[in-house]
Order: sequence, then structure tokens, then C-alpha cells
Amino acid sequence: MGNNSDPSSRQPIAILGAGLTGLTAALTLTRAGRRVIVFDPAPVVGGVIRSERHPDGWLIESGPNSLQETPPLATLVRELGLTAARQSAAPEAKNRYIVRDGKLR
Repeated sequence: MGNNSDPSSRQPIAILGAGLTGLTAALTLTRAGRRVIVFDPAPVVGGVIRSERHPDGWLIESGPNSLQETPPLATLVRELGLTAARQSAAPEAKNRYIVRDGKLR
């Protein structure tokens, strides 16, 4: 990471994008003692990941709606205290429907 006594280490690091990757980079750099500023044009964090509840009760996902759980991801979820918030896909939801360019795929 470099020497924090170096004057350049006191300058904040710009993170472009408040999606999963950008926020993880910001967390990692902050833990290493660096200052960060996260820039994103969207009014909410999360990048392309969005979940909306339809009035009939079903969930609409946009962007990636699942992640392959790797050891680093499991560690991050645990460190952030999000283990209880994890949601596994229900067996009934094994069929996924994607609308792309106005067509169901």
C-alpha cells in the first residue's frame, strides 16, 4: 500500500462508482488508513444492482441478482455484519426470466 508518511498518501483517493466493486475498494483503502471519496452519478449506492417490490408482492431484480459466494466475499459479508441479511434463492425461483431489448429471454 505504500508508506503513510509519504505526502501523497495524505491525498484522498477518488473511487469512481458506488457499486459493489467501488465500495469494496473504498472499504479496503479506508482500512489501510487512506482517505477516499466515492463519486457516482446515481442518487443511491449499489451500482446496477436494484431490488424493487412489486405491489403484488413479488421482487423485481435488475442488474446482477446473485453472486457466486467465494471465501473473500463470505469474509466481507461477515465483517460487515450482513450474514443474517443474506438471502438464498428459493427452490421455486430456479427458473429465471430476463427481459433484454424488450424481449423475454
